Amino acid sequence: MDDRTKFLRRTLSTNAVVTFVLGALLLIDRELVAGLIGLSSWVPVATAAAICLAFAPVLFLAARKRELSAADGTYLVAVDGAWVAASLAAALLAPVNGLGRALIVAQAALVAVFIVLETAGIRRLQPKDLERMPHRAQA
Repeated sequence: MDDRTKFLRRTLSTNAVVTFVLGALLLIDRELVAGLIGLSSWVPVATAAAICLAFAPVLFLAARKRELSAADGTYLVAVDGAWVAASLAAALLAPVNGLGRALIVAQAALVAVFIVLETAGIRRLQPKDLERMPHRAQA
């Protein structure tokens, strides 16, 4: 394993565990969570749980991939970014109470932290000599 991938691999693995645990908790307690956040149906909670449970193995497999590329990491950052955007839209538009909005925004903020860490890991994949190369002025 290339040592430059270590940070990204650890970040993806941690994201996988957190995503799986969140998905499992949402699925197990979907009715309780729906009631706490003011939803009349548990279906949106179960849907979020299913998405988390489907994405967690993708993160884990990427972290275990023999050749982890910047493109792999960029794809996962994009998926996490889409989740954050959808979560913020849900916080604004979904018929949830104040606790629901706070929880939705809190988990979106946590995913945003993973985006920052994954991006830092992707940058570490760049060869050191490329990072120090001066940019030429365009004529």
